[in-house]
Amino acid sequence: MAWSREQMASIAARELRNGTYVNLGIGIPTLVANHVPPGVEVTLHSENGILGLGPFPLEGEEDADLINAGKQTVTITDLAVLDVTAHGLALVKLAPEVDLDQVRQRTAAEVAATGVTEYAGR
Repeated sequence: MAWSREQMASIAARELRNGTYVNLGIGIPTLVANHVPPGVEVTLHSENGILGLGPFPLEGEEDADLINAGKQTVTITDLAVLDVTAHGLALVKLAPEVDLDQVRQRTAAEVAATGVTEYAGR
């Protein structure tokens, strides 16, 4: 039986460790923000320049001006930093502070190891 998108995101979220900076790719990795384990403090990054990404908003609380790199409405943390996309991409590629670069790659590797055929980055 194949895992659901939410199950894959939950599994990926279990890799998060306290104090880490995590770049979330587009697709299933964006769901990771909804599955950060209780008590784990992480800083989530979206490639369009949001550092301090929160979980998806509740229905009716969406702000069309706050979107992730996949054009989905999101929330931000109290200490979030909003920057231009070019800087967001540079952070991913150049900054040693990003501990888990491209969660989608890690998720895809986990999924591939289990034999699930759906690519996790969609």
